[in-house]
Amino acid sequence: MSGESYWAPSGKKIGSIVKSVTKTNVYGPRGERLGTTDKTGTFDVASRRIANLPSNGLLMARSVRKPRN
Repeated sequence: MSGESYWAPSGKKIGSIVKSVTKTNVYGPRGERLGTTDKTGTFDVASRRIANLPSNGLLMARSVRKPRN
């Protein structure tokens, strides 16, 4: 298993990923699990498919976006 962290230009942590043989676990800036990706798609923390292609950035973007008013 290998892991990587991603940082914004401002120095704020965006998230991290941990790759295993068949899937990638995606974590938010505070270490909370955001979901997984594999060759069949992107899945949120409740295992619901949110995209047909693997996209780690999609899960991270959902965790750092500002809420609507």
